[in-house]
Amino acid sequence: MLIVDFSKKNWIYFARLLYLCVETRRDTALAEKNIKASFMFSLVCCIFVLKLINISIMSLIGNIIWVVFGGLVMAAAYFILAIAYCVTIIGIPVGVQLFKMAGLSLFPFGRVVRDRNGEMGCWSMFLNILWIVFGGIQMALTHAVMGLIFCVTIVGIPFGKQHFKLALLALMPFGKEIR
Repeated sequence: MLIVDFSKKNWIYFARLLYLCVETRRDTALAEKNIKASFMFSLVCCIFVLKLINISIMSLIGNIIWVVFGGLVMAAAYFILAIAYCVTIIGIPVGVQLFKMAGLSLFPFGRVVRDRNGEMGCWSMFLNILWIVFGGIQMALTHAVMGLIFCVTIVGIPFGKQHFKLALLALMPFGKEIR
């Protein structure tokens, strides 16, 4: 993980890059010399914004790759299924869980699935049993198989781990929270 230290020295460097970028806008000859400084300033700005919203750069890169290579399709499928369940009154709790899984399947890197403390009551247990019987096991097995396929290669291991995370959520989604 890339860690950026925002100490006083880095703030001074940030201010110098800002000054160079302002100067490059005024003088075209200086702009040709300081293209590298302008690029560095843009990079530092991006890192600063990511640090403010508490996202690591590796999570951002992983999420971008995930979305491009199938995460968007998977999230769209969960989203459409969630809307179909929410059309019926009885299916709204299931639809809410599918919306939760759609959000996680869109951007899984940097997020954690946790049990809610003390909120796993009788209702959640009953709904989890119904979920497993009527489709949860198939979704969990699909994610587990995809995770195993991704883990065959060294490059695919982080993506396999995300599929295992989705498999655990797909098996018993009621009483879980995503952070």
